[in-house]
Amino acid sequence: MSGWAVERIVHFAPGDLVIDGLVHFGFHDRSGRQYVIEHQRHFLGRVGDDGRLEWTAAAQPVLAGVPNVTAALEFPMYIDTLPDGSLLVSNFGIARLYRIDTRTMAAELLVDGHALGLVDMGNCVVDREGCVWVNEVTGCRVWRFDGEGRVVGVLGSGQPGFRPEATSFEDARFSWIYDLRRGPDERLYVLDSRNFALRAIDVGQRLVITLAGTGRAGYSGDGGDAREATSSCCGRDDADGRGAPAWRQA
Repeated sequence: MSGWAVERIVHFAPGDLVIDGLVHFGFHDRSGRQYVIEHQRHFLGRVGDDGRLEWTAAAQPVLAGVPNVTAALEFPMYIDTLPDGSLLVSNFGIARLYRIDTRTMAAELLVDGHALGLVDMGNCVVDREGCVWVNEVTGCRVWRFDGEGRVVGVLGSGQPGFRPEATSFEDARFSWIYDLRRGPDERLYVLDSRNFALRAIDVGQRLVITLAGTGRAGYSGDGGDAREATSSCCGRDDADGRGAPAWRQA
């Protein structure tokens, strides 16, 4: 692949992440700051310009000499930022969403998903109105919260299902939501894993639209309508025995 080059190699501490295993996920926030998540070690960290961790967020300090924001993270999955600059981090098995104020270096529990009936929690994505979208992986639902953690809406019944046509928020169904991302067009894009489909949530029209996939596994459709194409590689549905989905681990 031409035109690509290694910009820099990030090291954290000898004998820790470099030797024992790299972090699982890397992110940039909307200001360009870099973060990493160590999924199985239950911490988040911000990377400085020198390639070293400036601070971590975890239940206990992670590395000697590195400041830690106390937050009971457990299998952290994804981050995004609210309009006020505070950082959000979702946690899979405990279905909790934490807000971290990076100015005061303090964390608070924004959403207790289990108290609301969430089975688990995948990604957390902030829309242009400052609301937070969260997907349940096995719970087959997409939730929308306001910036204070109050429920604004829920898509899906909690049971697997699929409707290929454009569907209202009230009638939308999903099956194992592997991923959730915000697009440049302000739609939310959903990787609907067990439906082998790519879906889009149109907030303005309050519709869920199928962009690719028929709801059935297969390997067909090259050169044709994406909505008639089939695939069989939309994420594994096994787990590692501790509540973390194996297809999200490095």
